[in-house]
Amino acid sequence: MLLAEKTSLITGGGRGIGRGIIEQFLAVGANVAIVRRRELEGELAENPRVIHLAADLGELTQLP
Repeated sequence: MLLAEKTSLITGGGRGIGRGIIEQFLAVGANVAIVRRRELEGELAENPRVIHLAADLGELTQLP
């Protein structure tokens, strides 16, 4: 697959469309970097192919 071993950045991936995109990317072997307002929990938080940053992209003061 084209995404295998590539890393994709996904914003707002906690639920809905963003969550579906994350699941599909992981299913084809991609690594995923997620930016969302809240901490990541559950199976995604435990997945070694997932990196997470808790931040509100609408607030520049929250960005590293």
